[in-house]
Amino acid sequence: MRIYGKFATPTCAKLNQMWAEGKVSTIQELEGCFATITTSRREIEENIRDIQFDSGFKELVELCREKSLPIAILSDGLDWYIQYLLDTHGFADISIYANHIEFTAEGYRFKYPWFDPKTPMRGISKSAIIQKFQSEGYQVIFIGDGLTDTDAAKAVDILFAKEALF
Repeated sequence: MRIYGKFATPTCAKLNQMWAEGKVSTIQELEGCFATITTSRREIEENIRDIQFDSGFKELVELCREKSLPIAILSDGLDWYIQYLLDTHGFADISIYANHIEFTAEGYRFKYPWFDPKTPMRGISKSAIIQKFQSEGYQVIFIGDGLTDTDAAKAVDILFAKEALF
């Protein structure tokens, strides 16, 4: 993650590795890494402004809009930077299910509105969110590529996965 590489201390790299190995939860990793970041929200946003979306993302969003299909981002990351990037690139209307960060005078405050005790190593339960959509009658198509997508991949109706999920 660019934010960690640019603004966090080496302690964060160790936490991130432990998270990837399943030794600490997303909550422990997020809070531990952000405890080492002392820069401003504005400076972080200036640094991430040029991050690009995967190829095909714009076309997917346009297709969903054209067909009046709901589209959402499920991320075990933070809603703030996802919303910032969506706003920057003209996708402000996309729903986000992610962990929440608040910037305060004292530092950072986190909330985990999509946490589920059934998946204690994650800040959000992607499979619970998917099941919520399915219970509302939606067929869920999921595109994923990482460690936090494995449970979601088992719950969806149609999966588009990159190598990390195979």
